[in-house]
Amino acid sequence: MKNKFEDIFSQLQADIISLCLEYADGKVNDIYAYCSIEDRIYAFDVFYNINGTLYQKHQLNDSTPSSFQSNYDTSPERQSALLETGIQDLKNLQIILDEYDKPTPTEIKLHYNVDTGRLNSECKYEPIYTNHKTLTSEDVFDDWFGQVNKRI
Repeated sequence: MKNKFEDIFSQLQADIISLCLEYADGKVNDIYAYCSIEDRIYAFDVFYNINGTLYQKHQLNDSTPSSFQSNYDTSPERQSALLETGIQDLKNLQIILDEYDKPTPTEIKLHYNVDTGRLNSECKYEPIYTNHKTLTSEDVFDDWFGQVNKRI
């Protein structure tokens, strides 16, 4: 039964990466997906590495020279659909975790290198932001973006 759960968990992570890759039309070098489930609060967001520069989902067209037409559909409707689908994936994950009586990670950071196909996953299980008066999942996402940006 352990292997079945691991297979399902891996597939859900792959689904999240596929969602993010589809949003960027596959034209990125790296995907960084942030997933959070704390006190049944679901949060999801993503940023990308394109040619050594990081871009959040709404900034993808900043990666193209201004003389070119926008290469990405970053409309508010598409961004909303991306986030809603990511959150639905997290809700599906919660169902699986409950079904297999597994602890819920409060945070999952996924890094996928498109060229190599390598996926790294980092999970935490202690509260990240719900135990702070002013910290939000968006703050944690922005902090991760800044950390990765310093390394690139």
